[in-house]
Amino acid sequence: MPCCSAFALFQAGSPTAQKPIIDNDRVAVWDVTGSPAAQPTDAVVVSLNGNAAFVPKGSAPAIDGKAPDGRSMVIDLKDHPAPAYANTTKYPLAFPRPGSKKVLENDRVIVWDYTWTPDVATPMHFHDKDVCGG
Repeated sequence: MPCCSAFALFQAGSPTAQKPIIDNDRVAVWDVTGSPAAQPTDAVVVSLNGNAAFVPKGSAPAIDGKAPDGRSMVIDLKDHPAPAYANTTKYPLAFPRPGSKKVLENDRVIVWDYTWTPDVATPMHFHDKDVCGG
């Protein structure tokens, strides 16, 4: 699974007019306003209200069958091998954790909704999958 995430990065723009706000060998993340175009790779679209949907390559992003009409994050999933990592520590897995909600899972991606609270420490944990976003 290449990515699990809770996105908190925002910048105005669109995939056709701007650079991605994150671009690495695993993902390209776009901050999009309006209806995004068909994606060149498998993708995940996350709305600002916390809904998420998987978008197969070549399909236009949709959440619950509707094109996003406001601001959303589009995460293009690149074909990069990402095995699960063995937890050889004593720490619990990063997710699930108290206060988190799984909003999407398939064979390519898991998306978690989680809000970090200022001045509240996050317990030590282990990430057994690649993580993108912050």
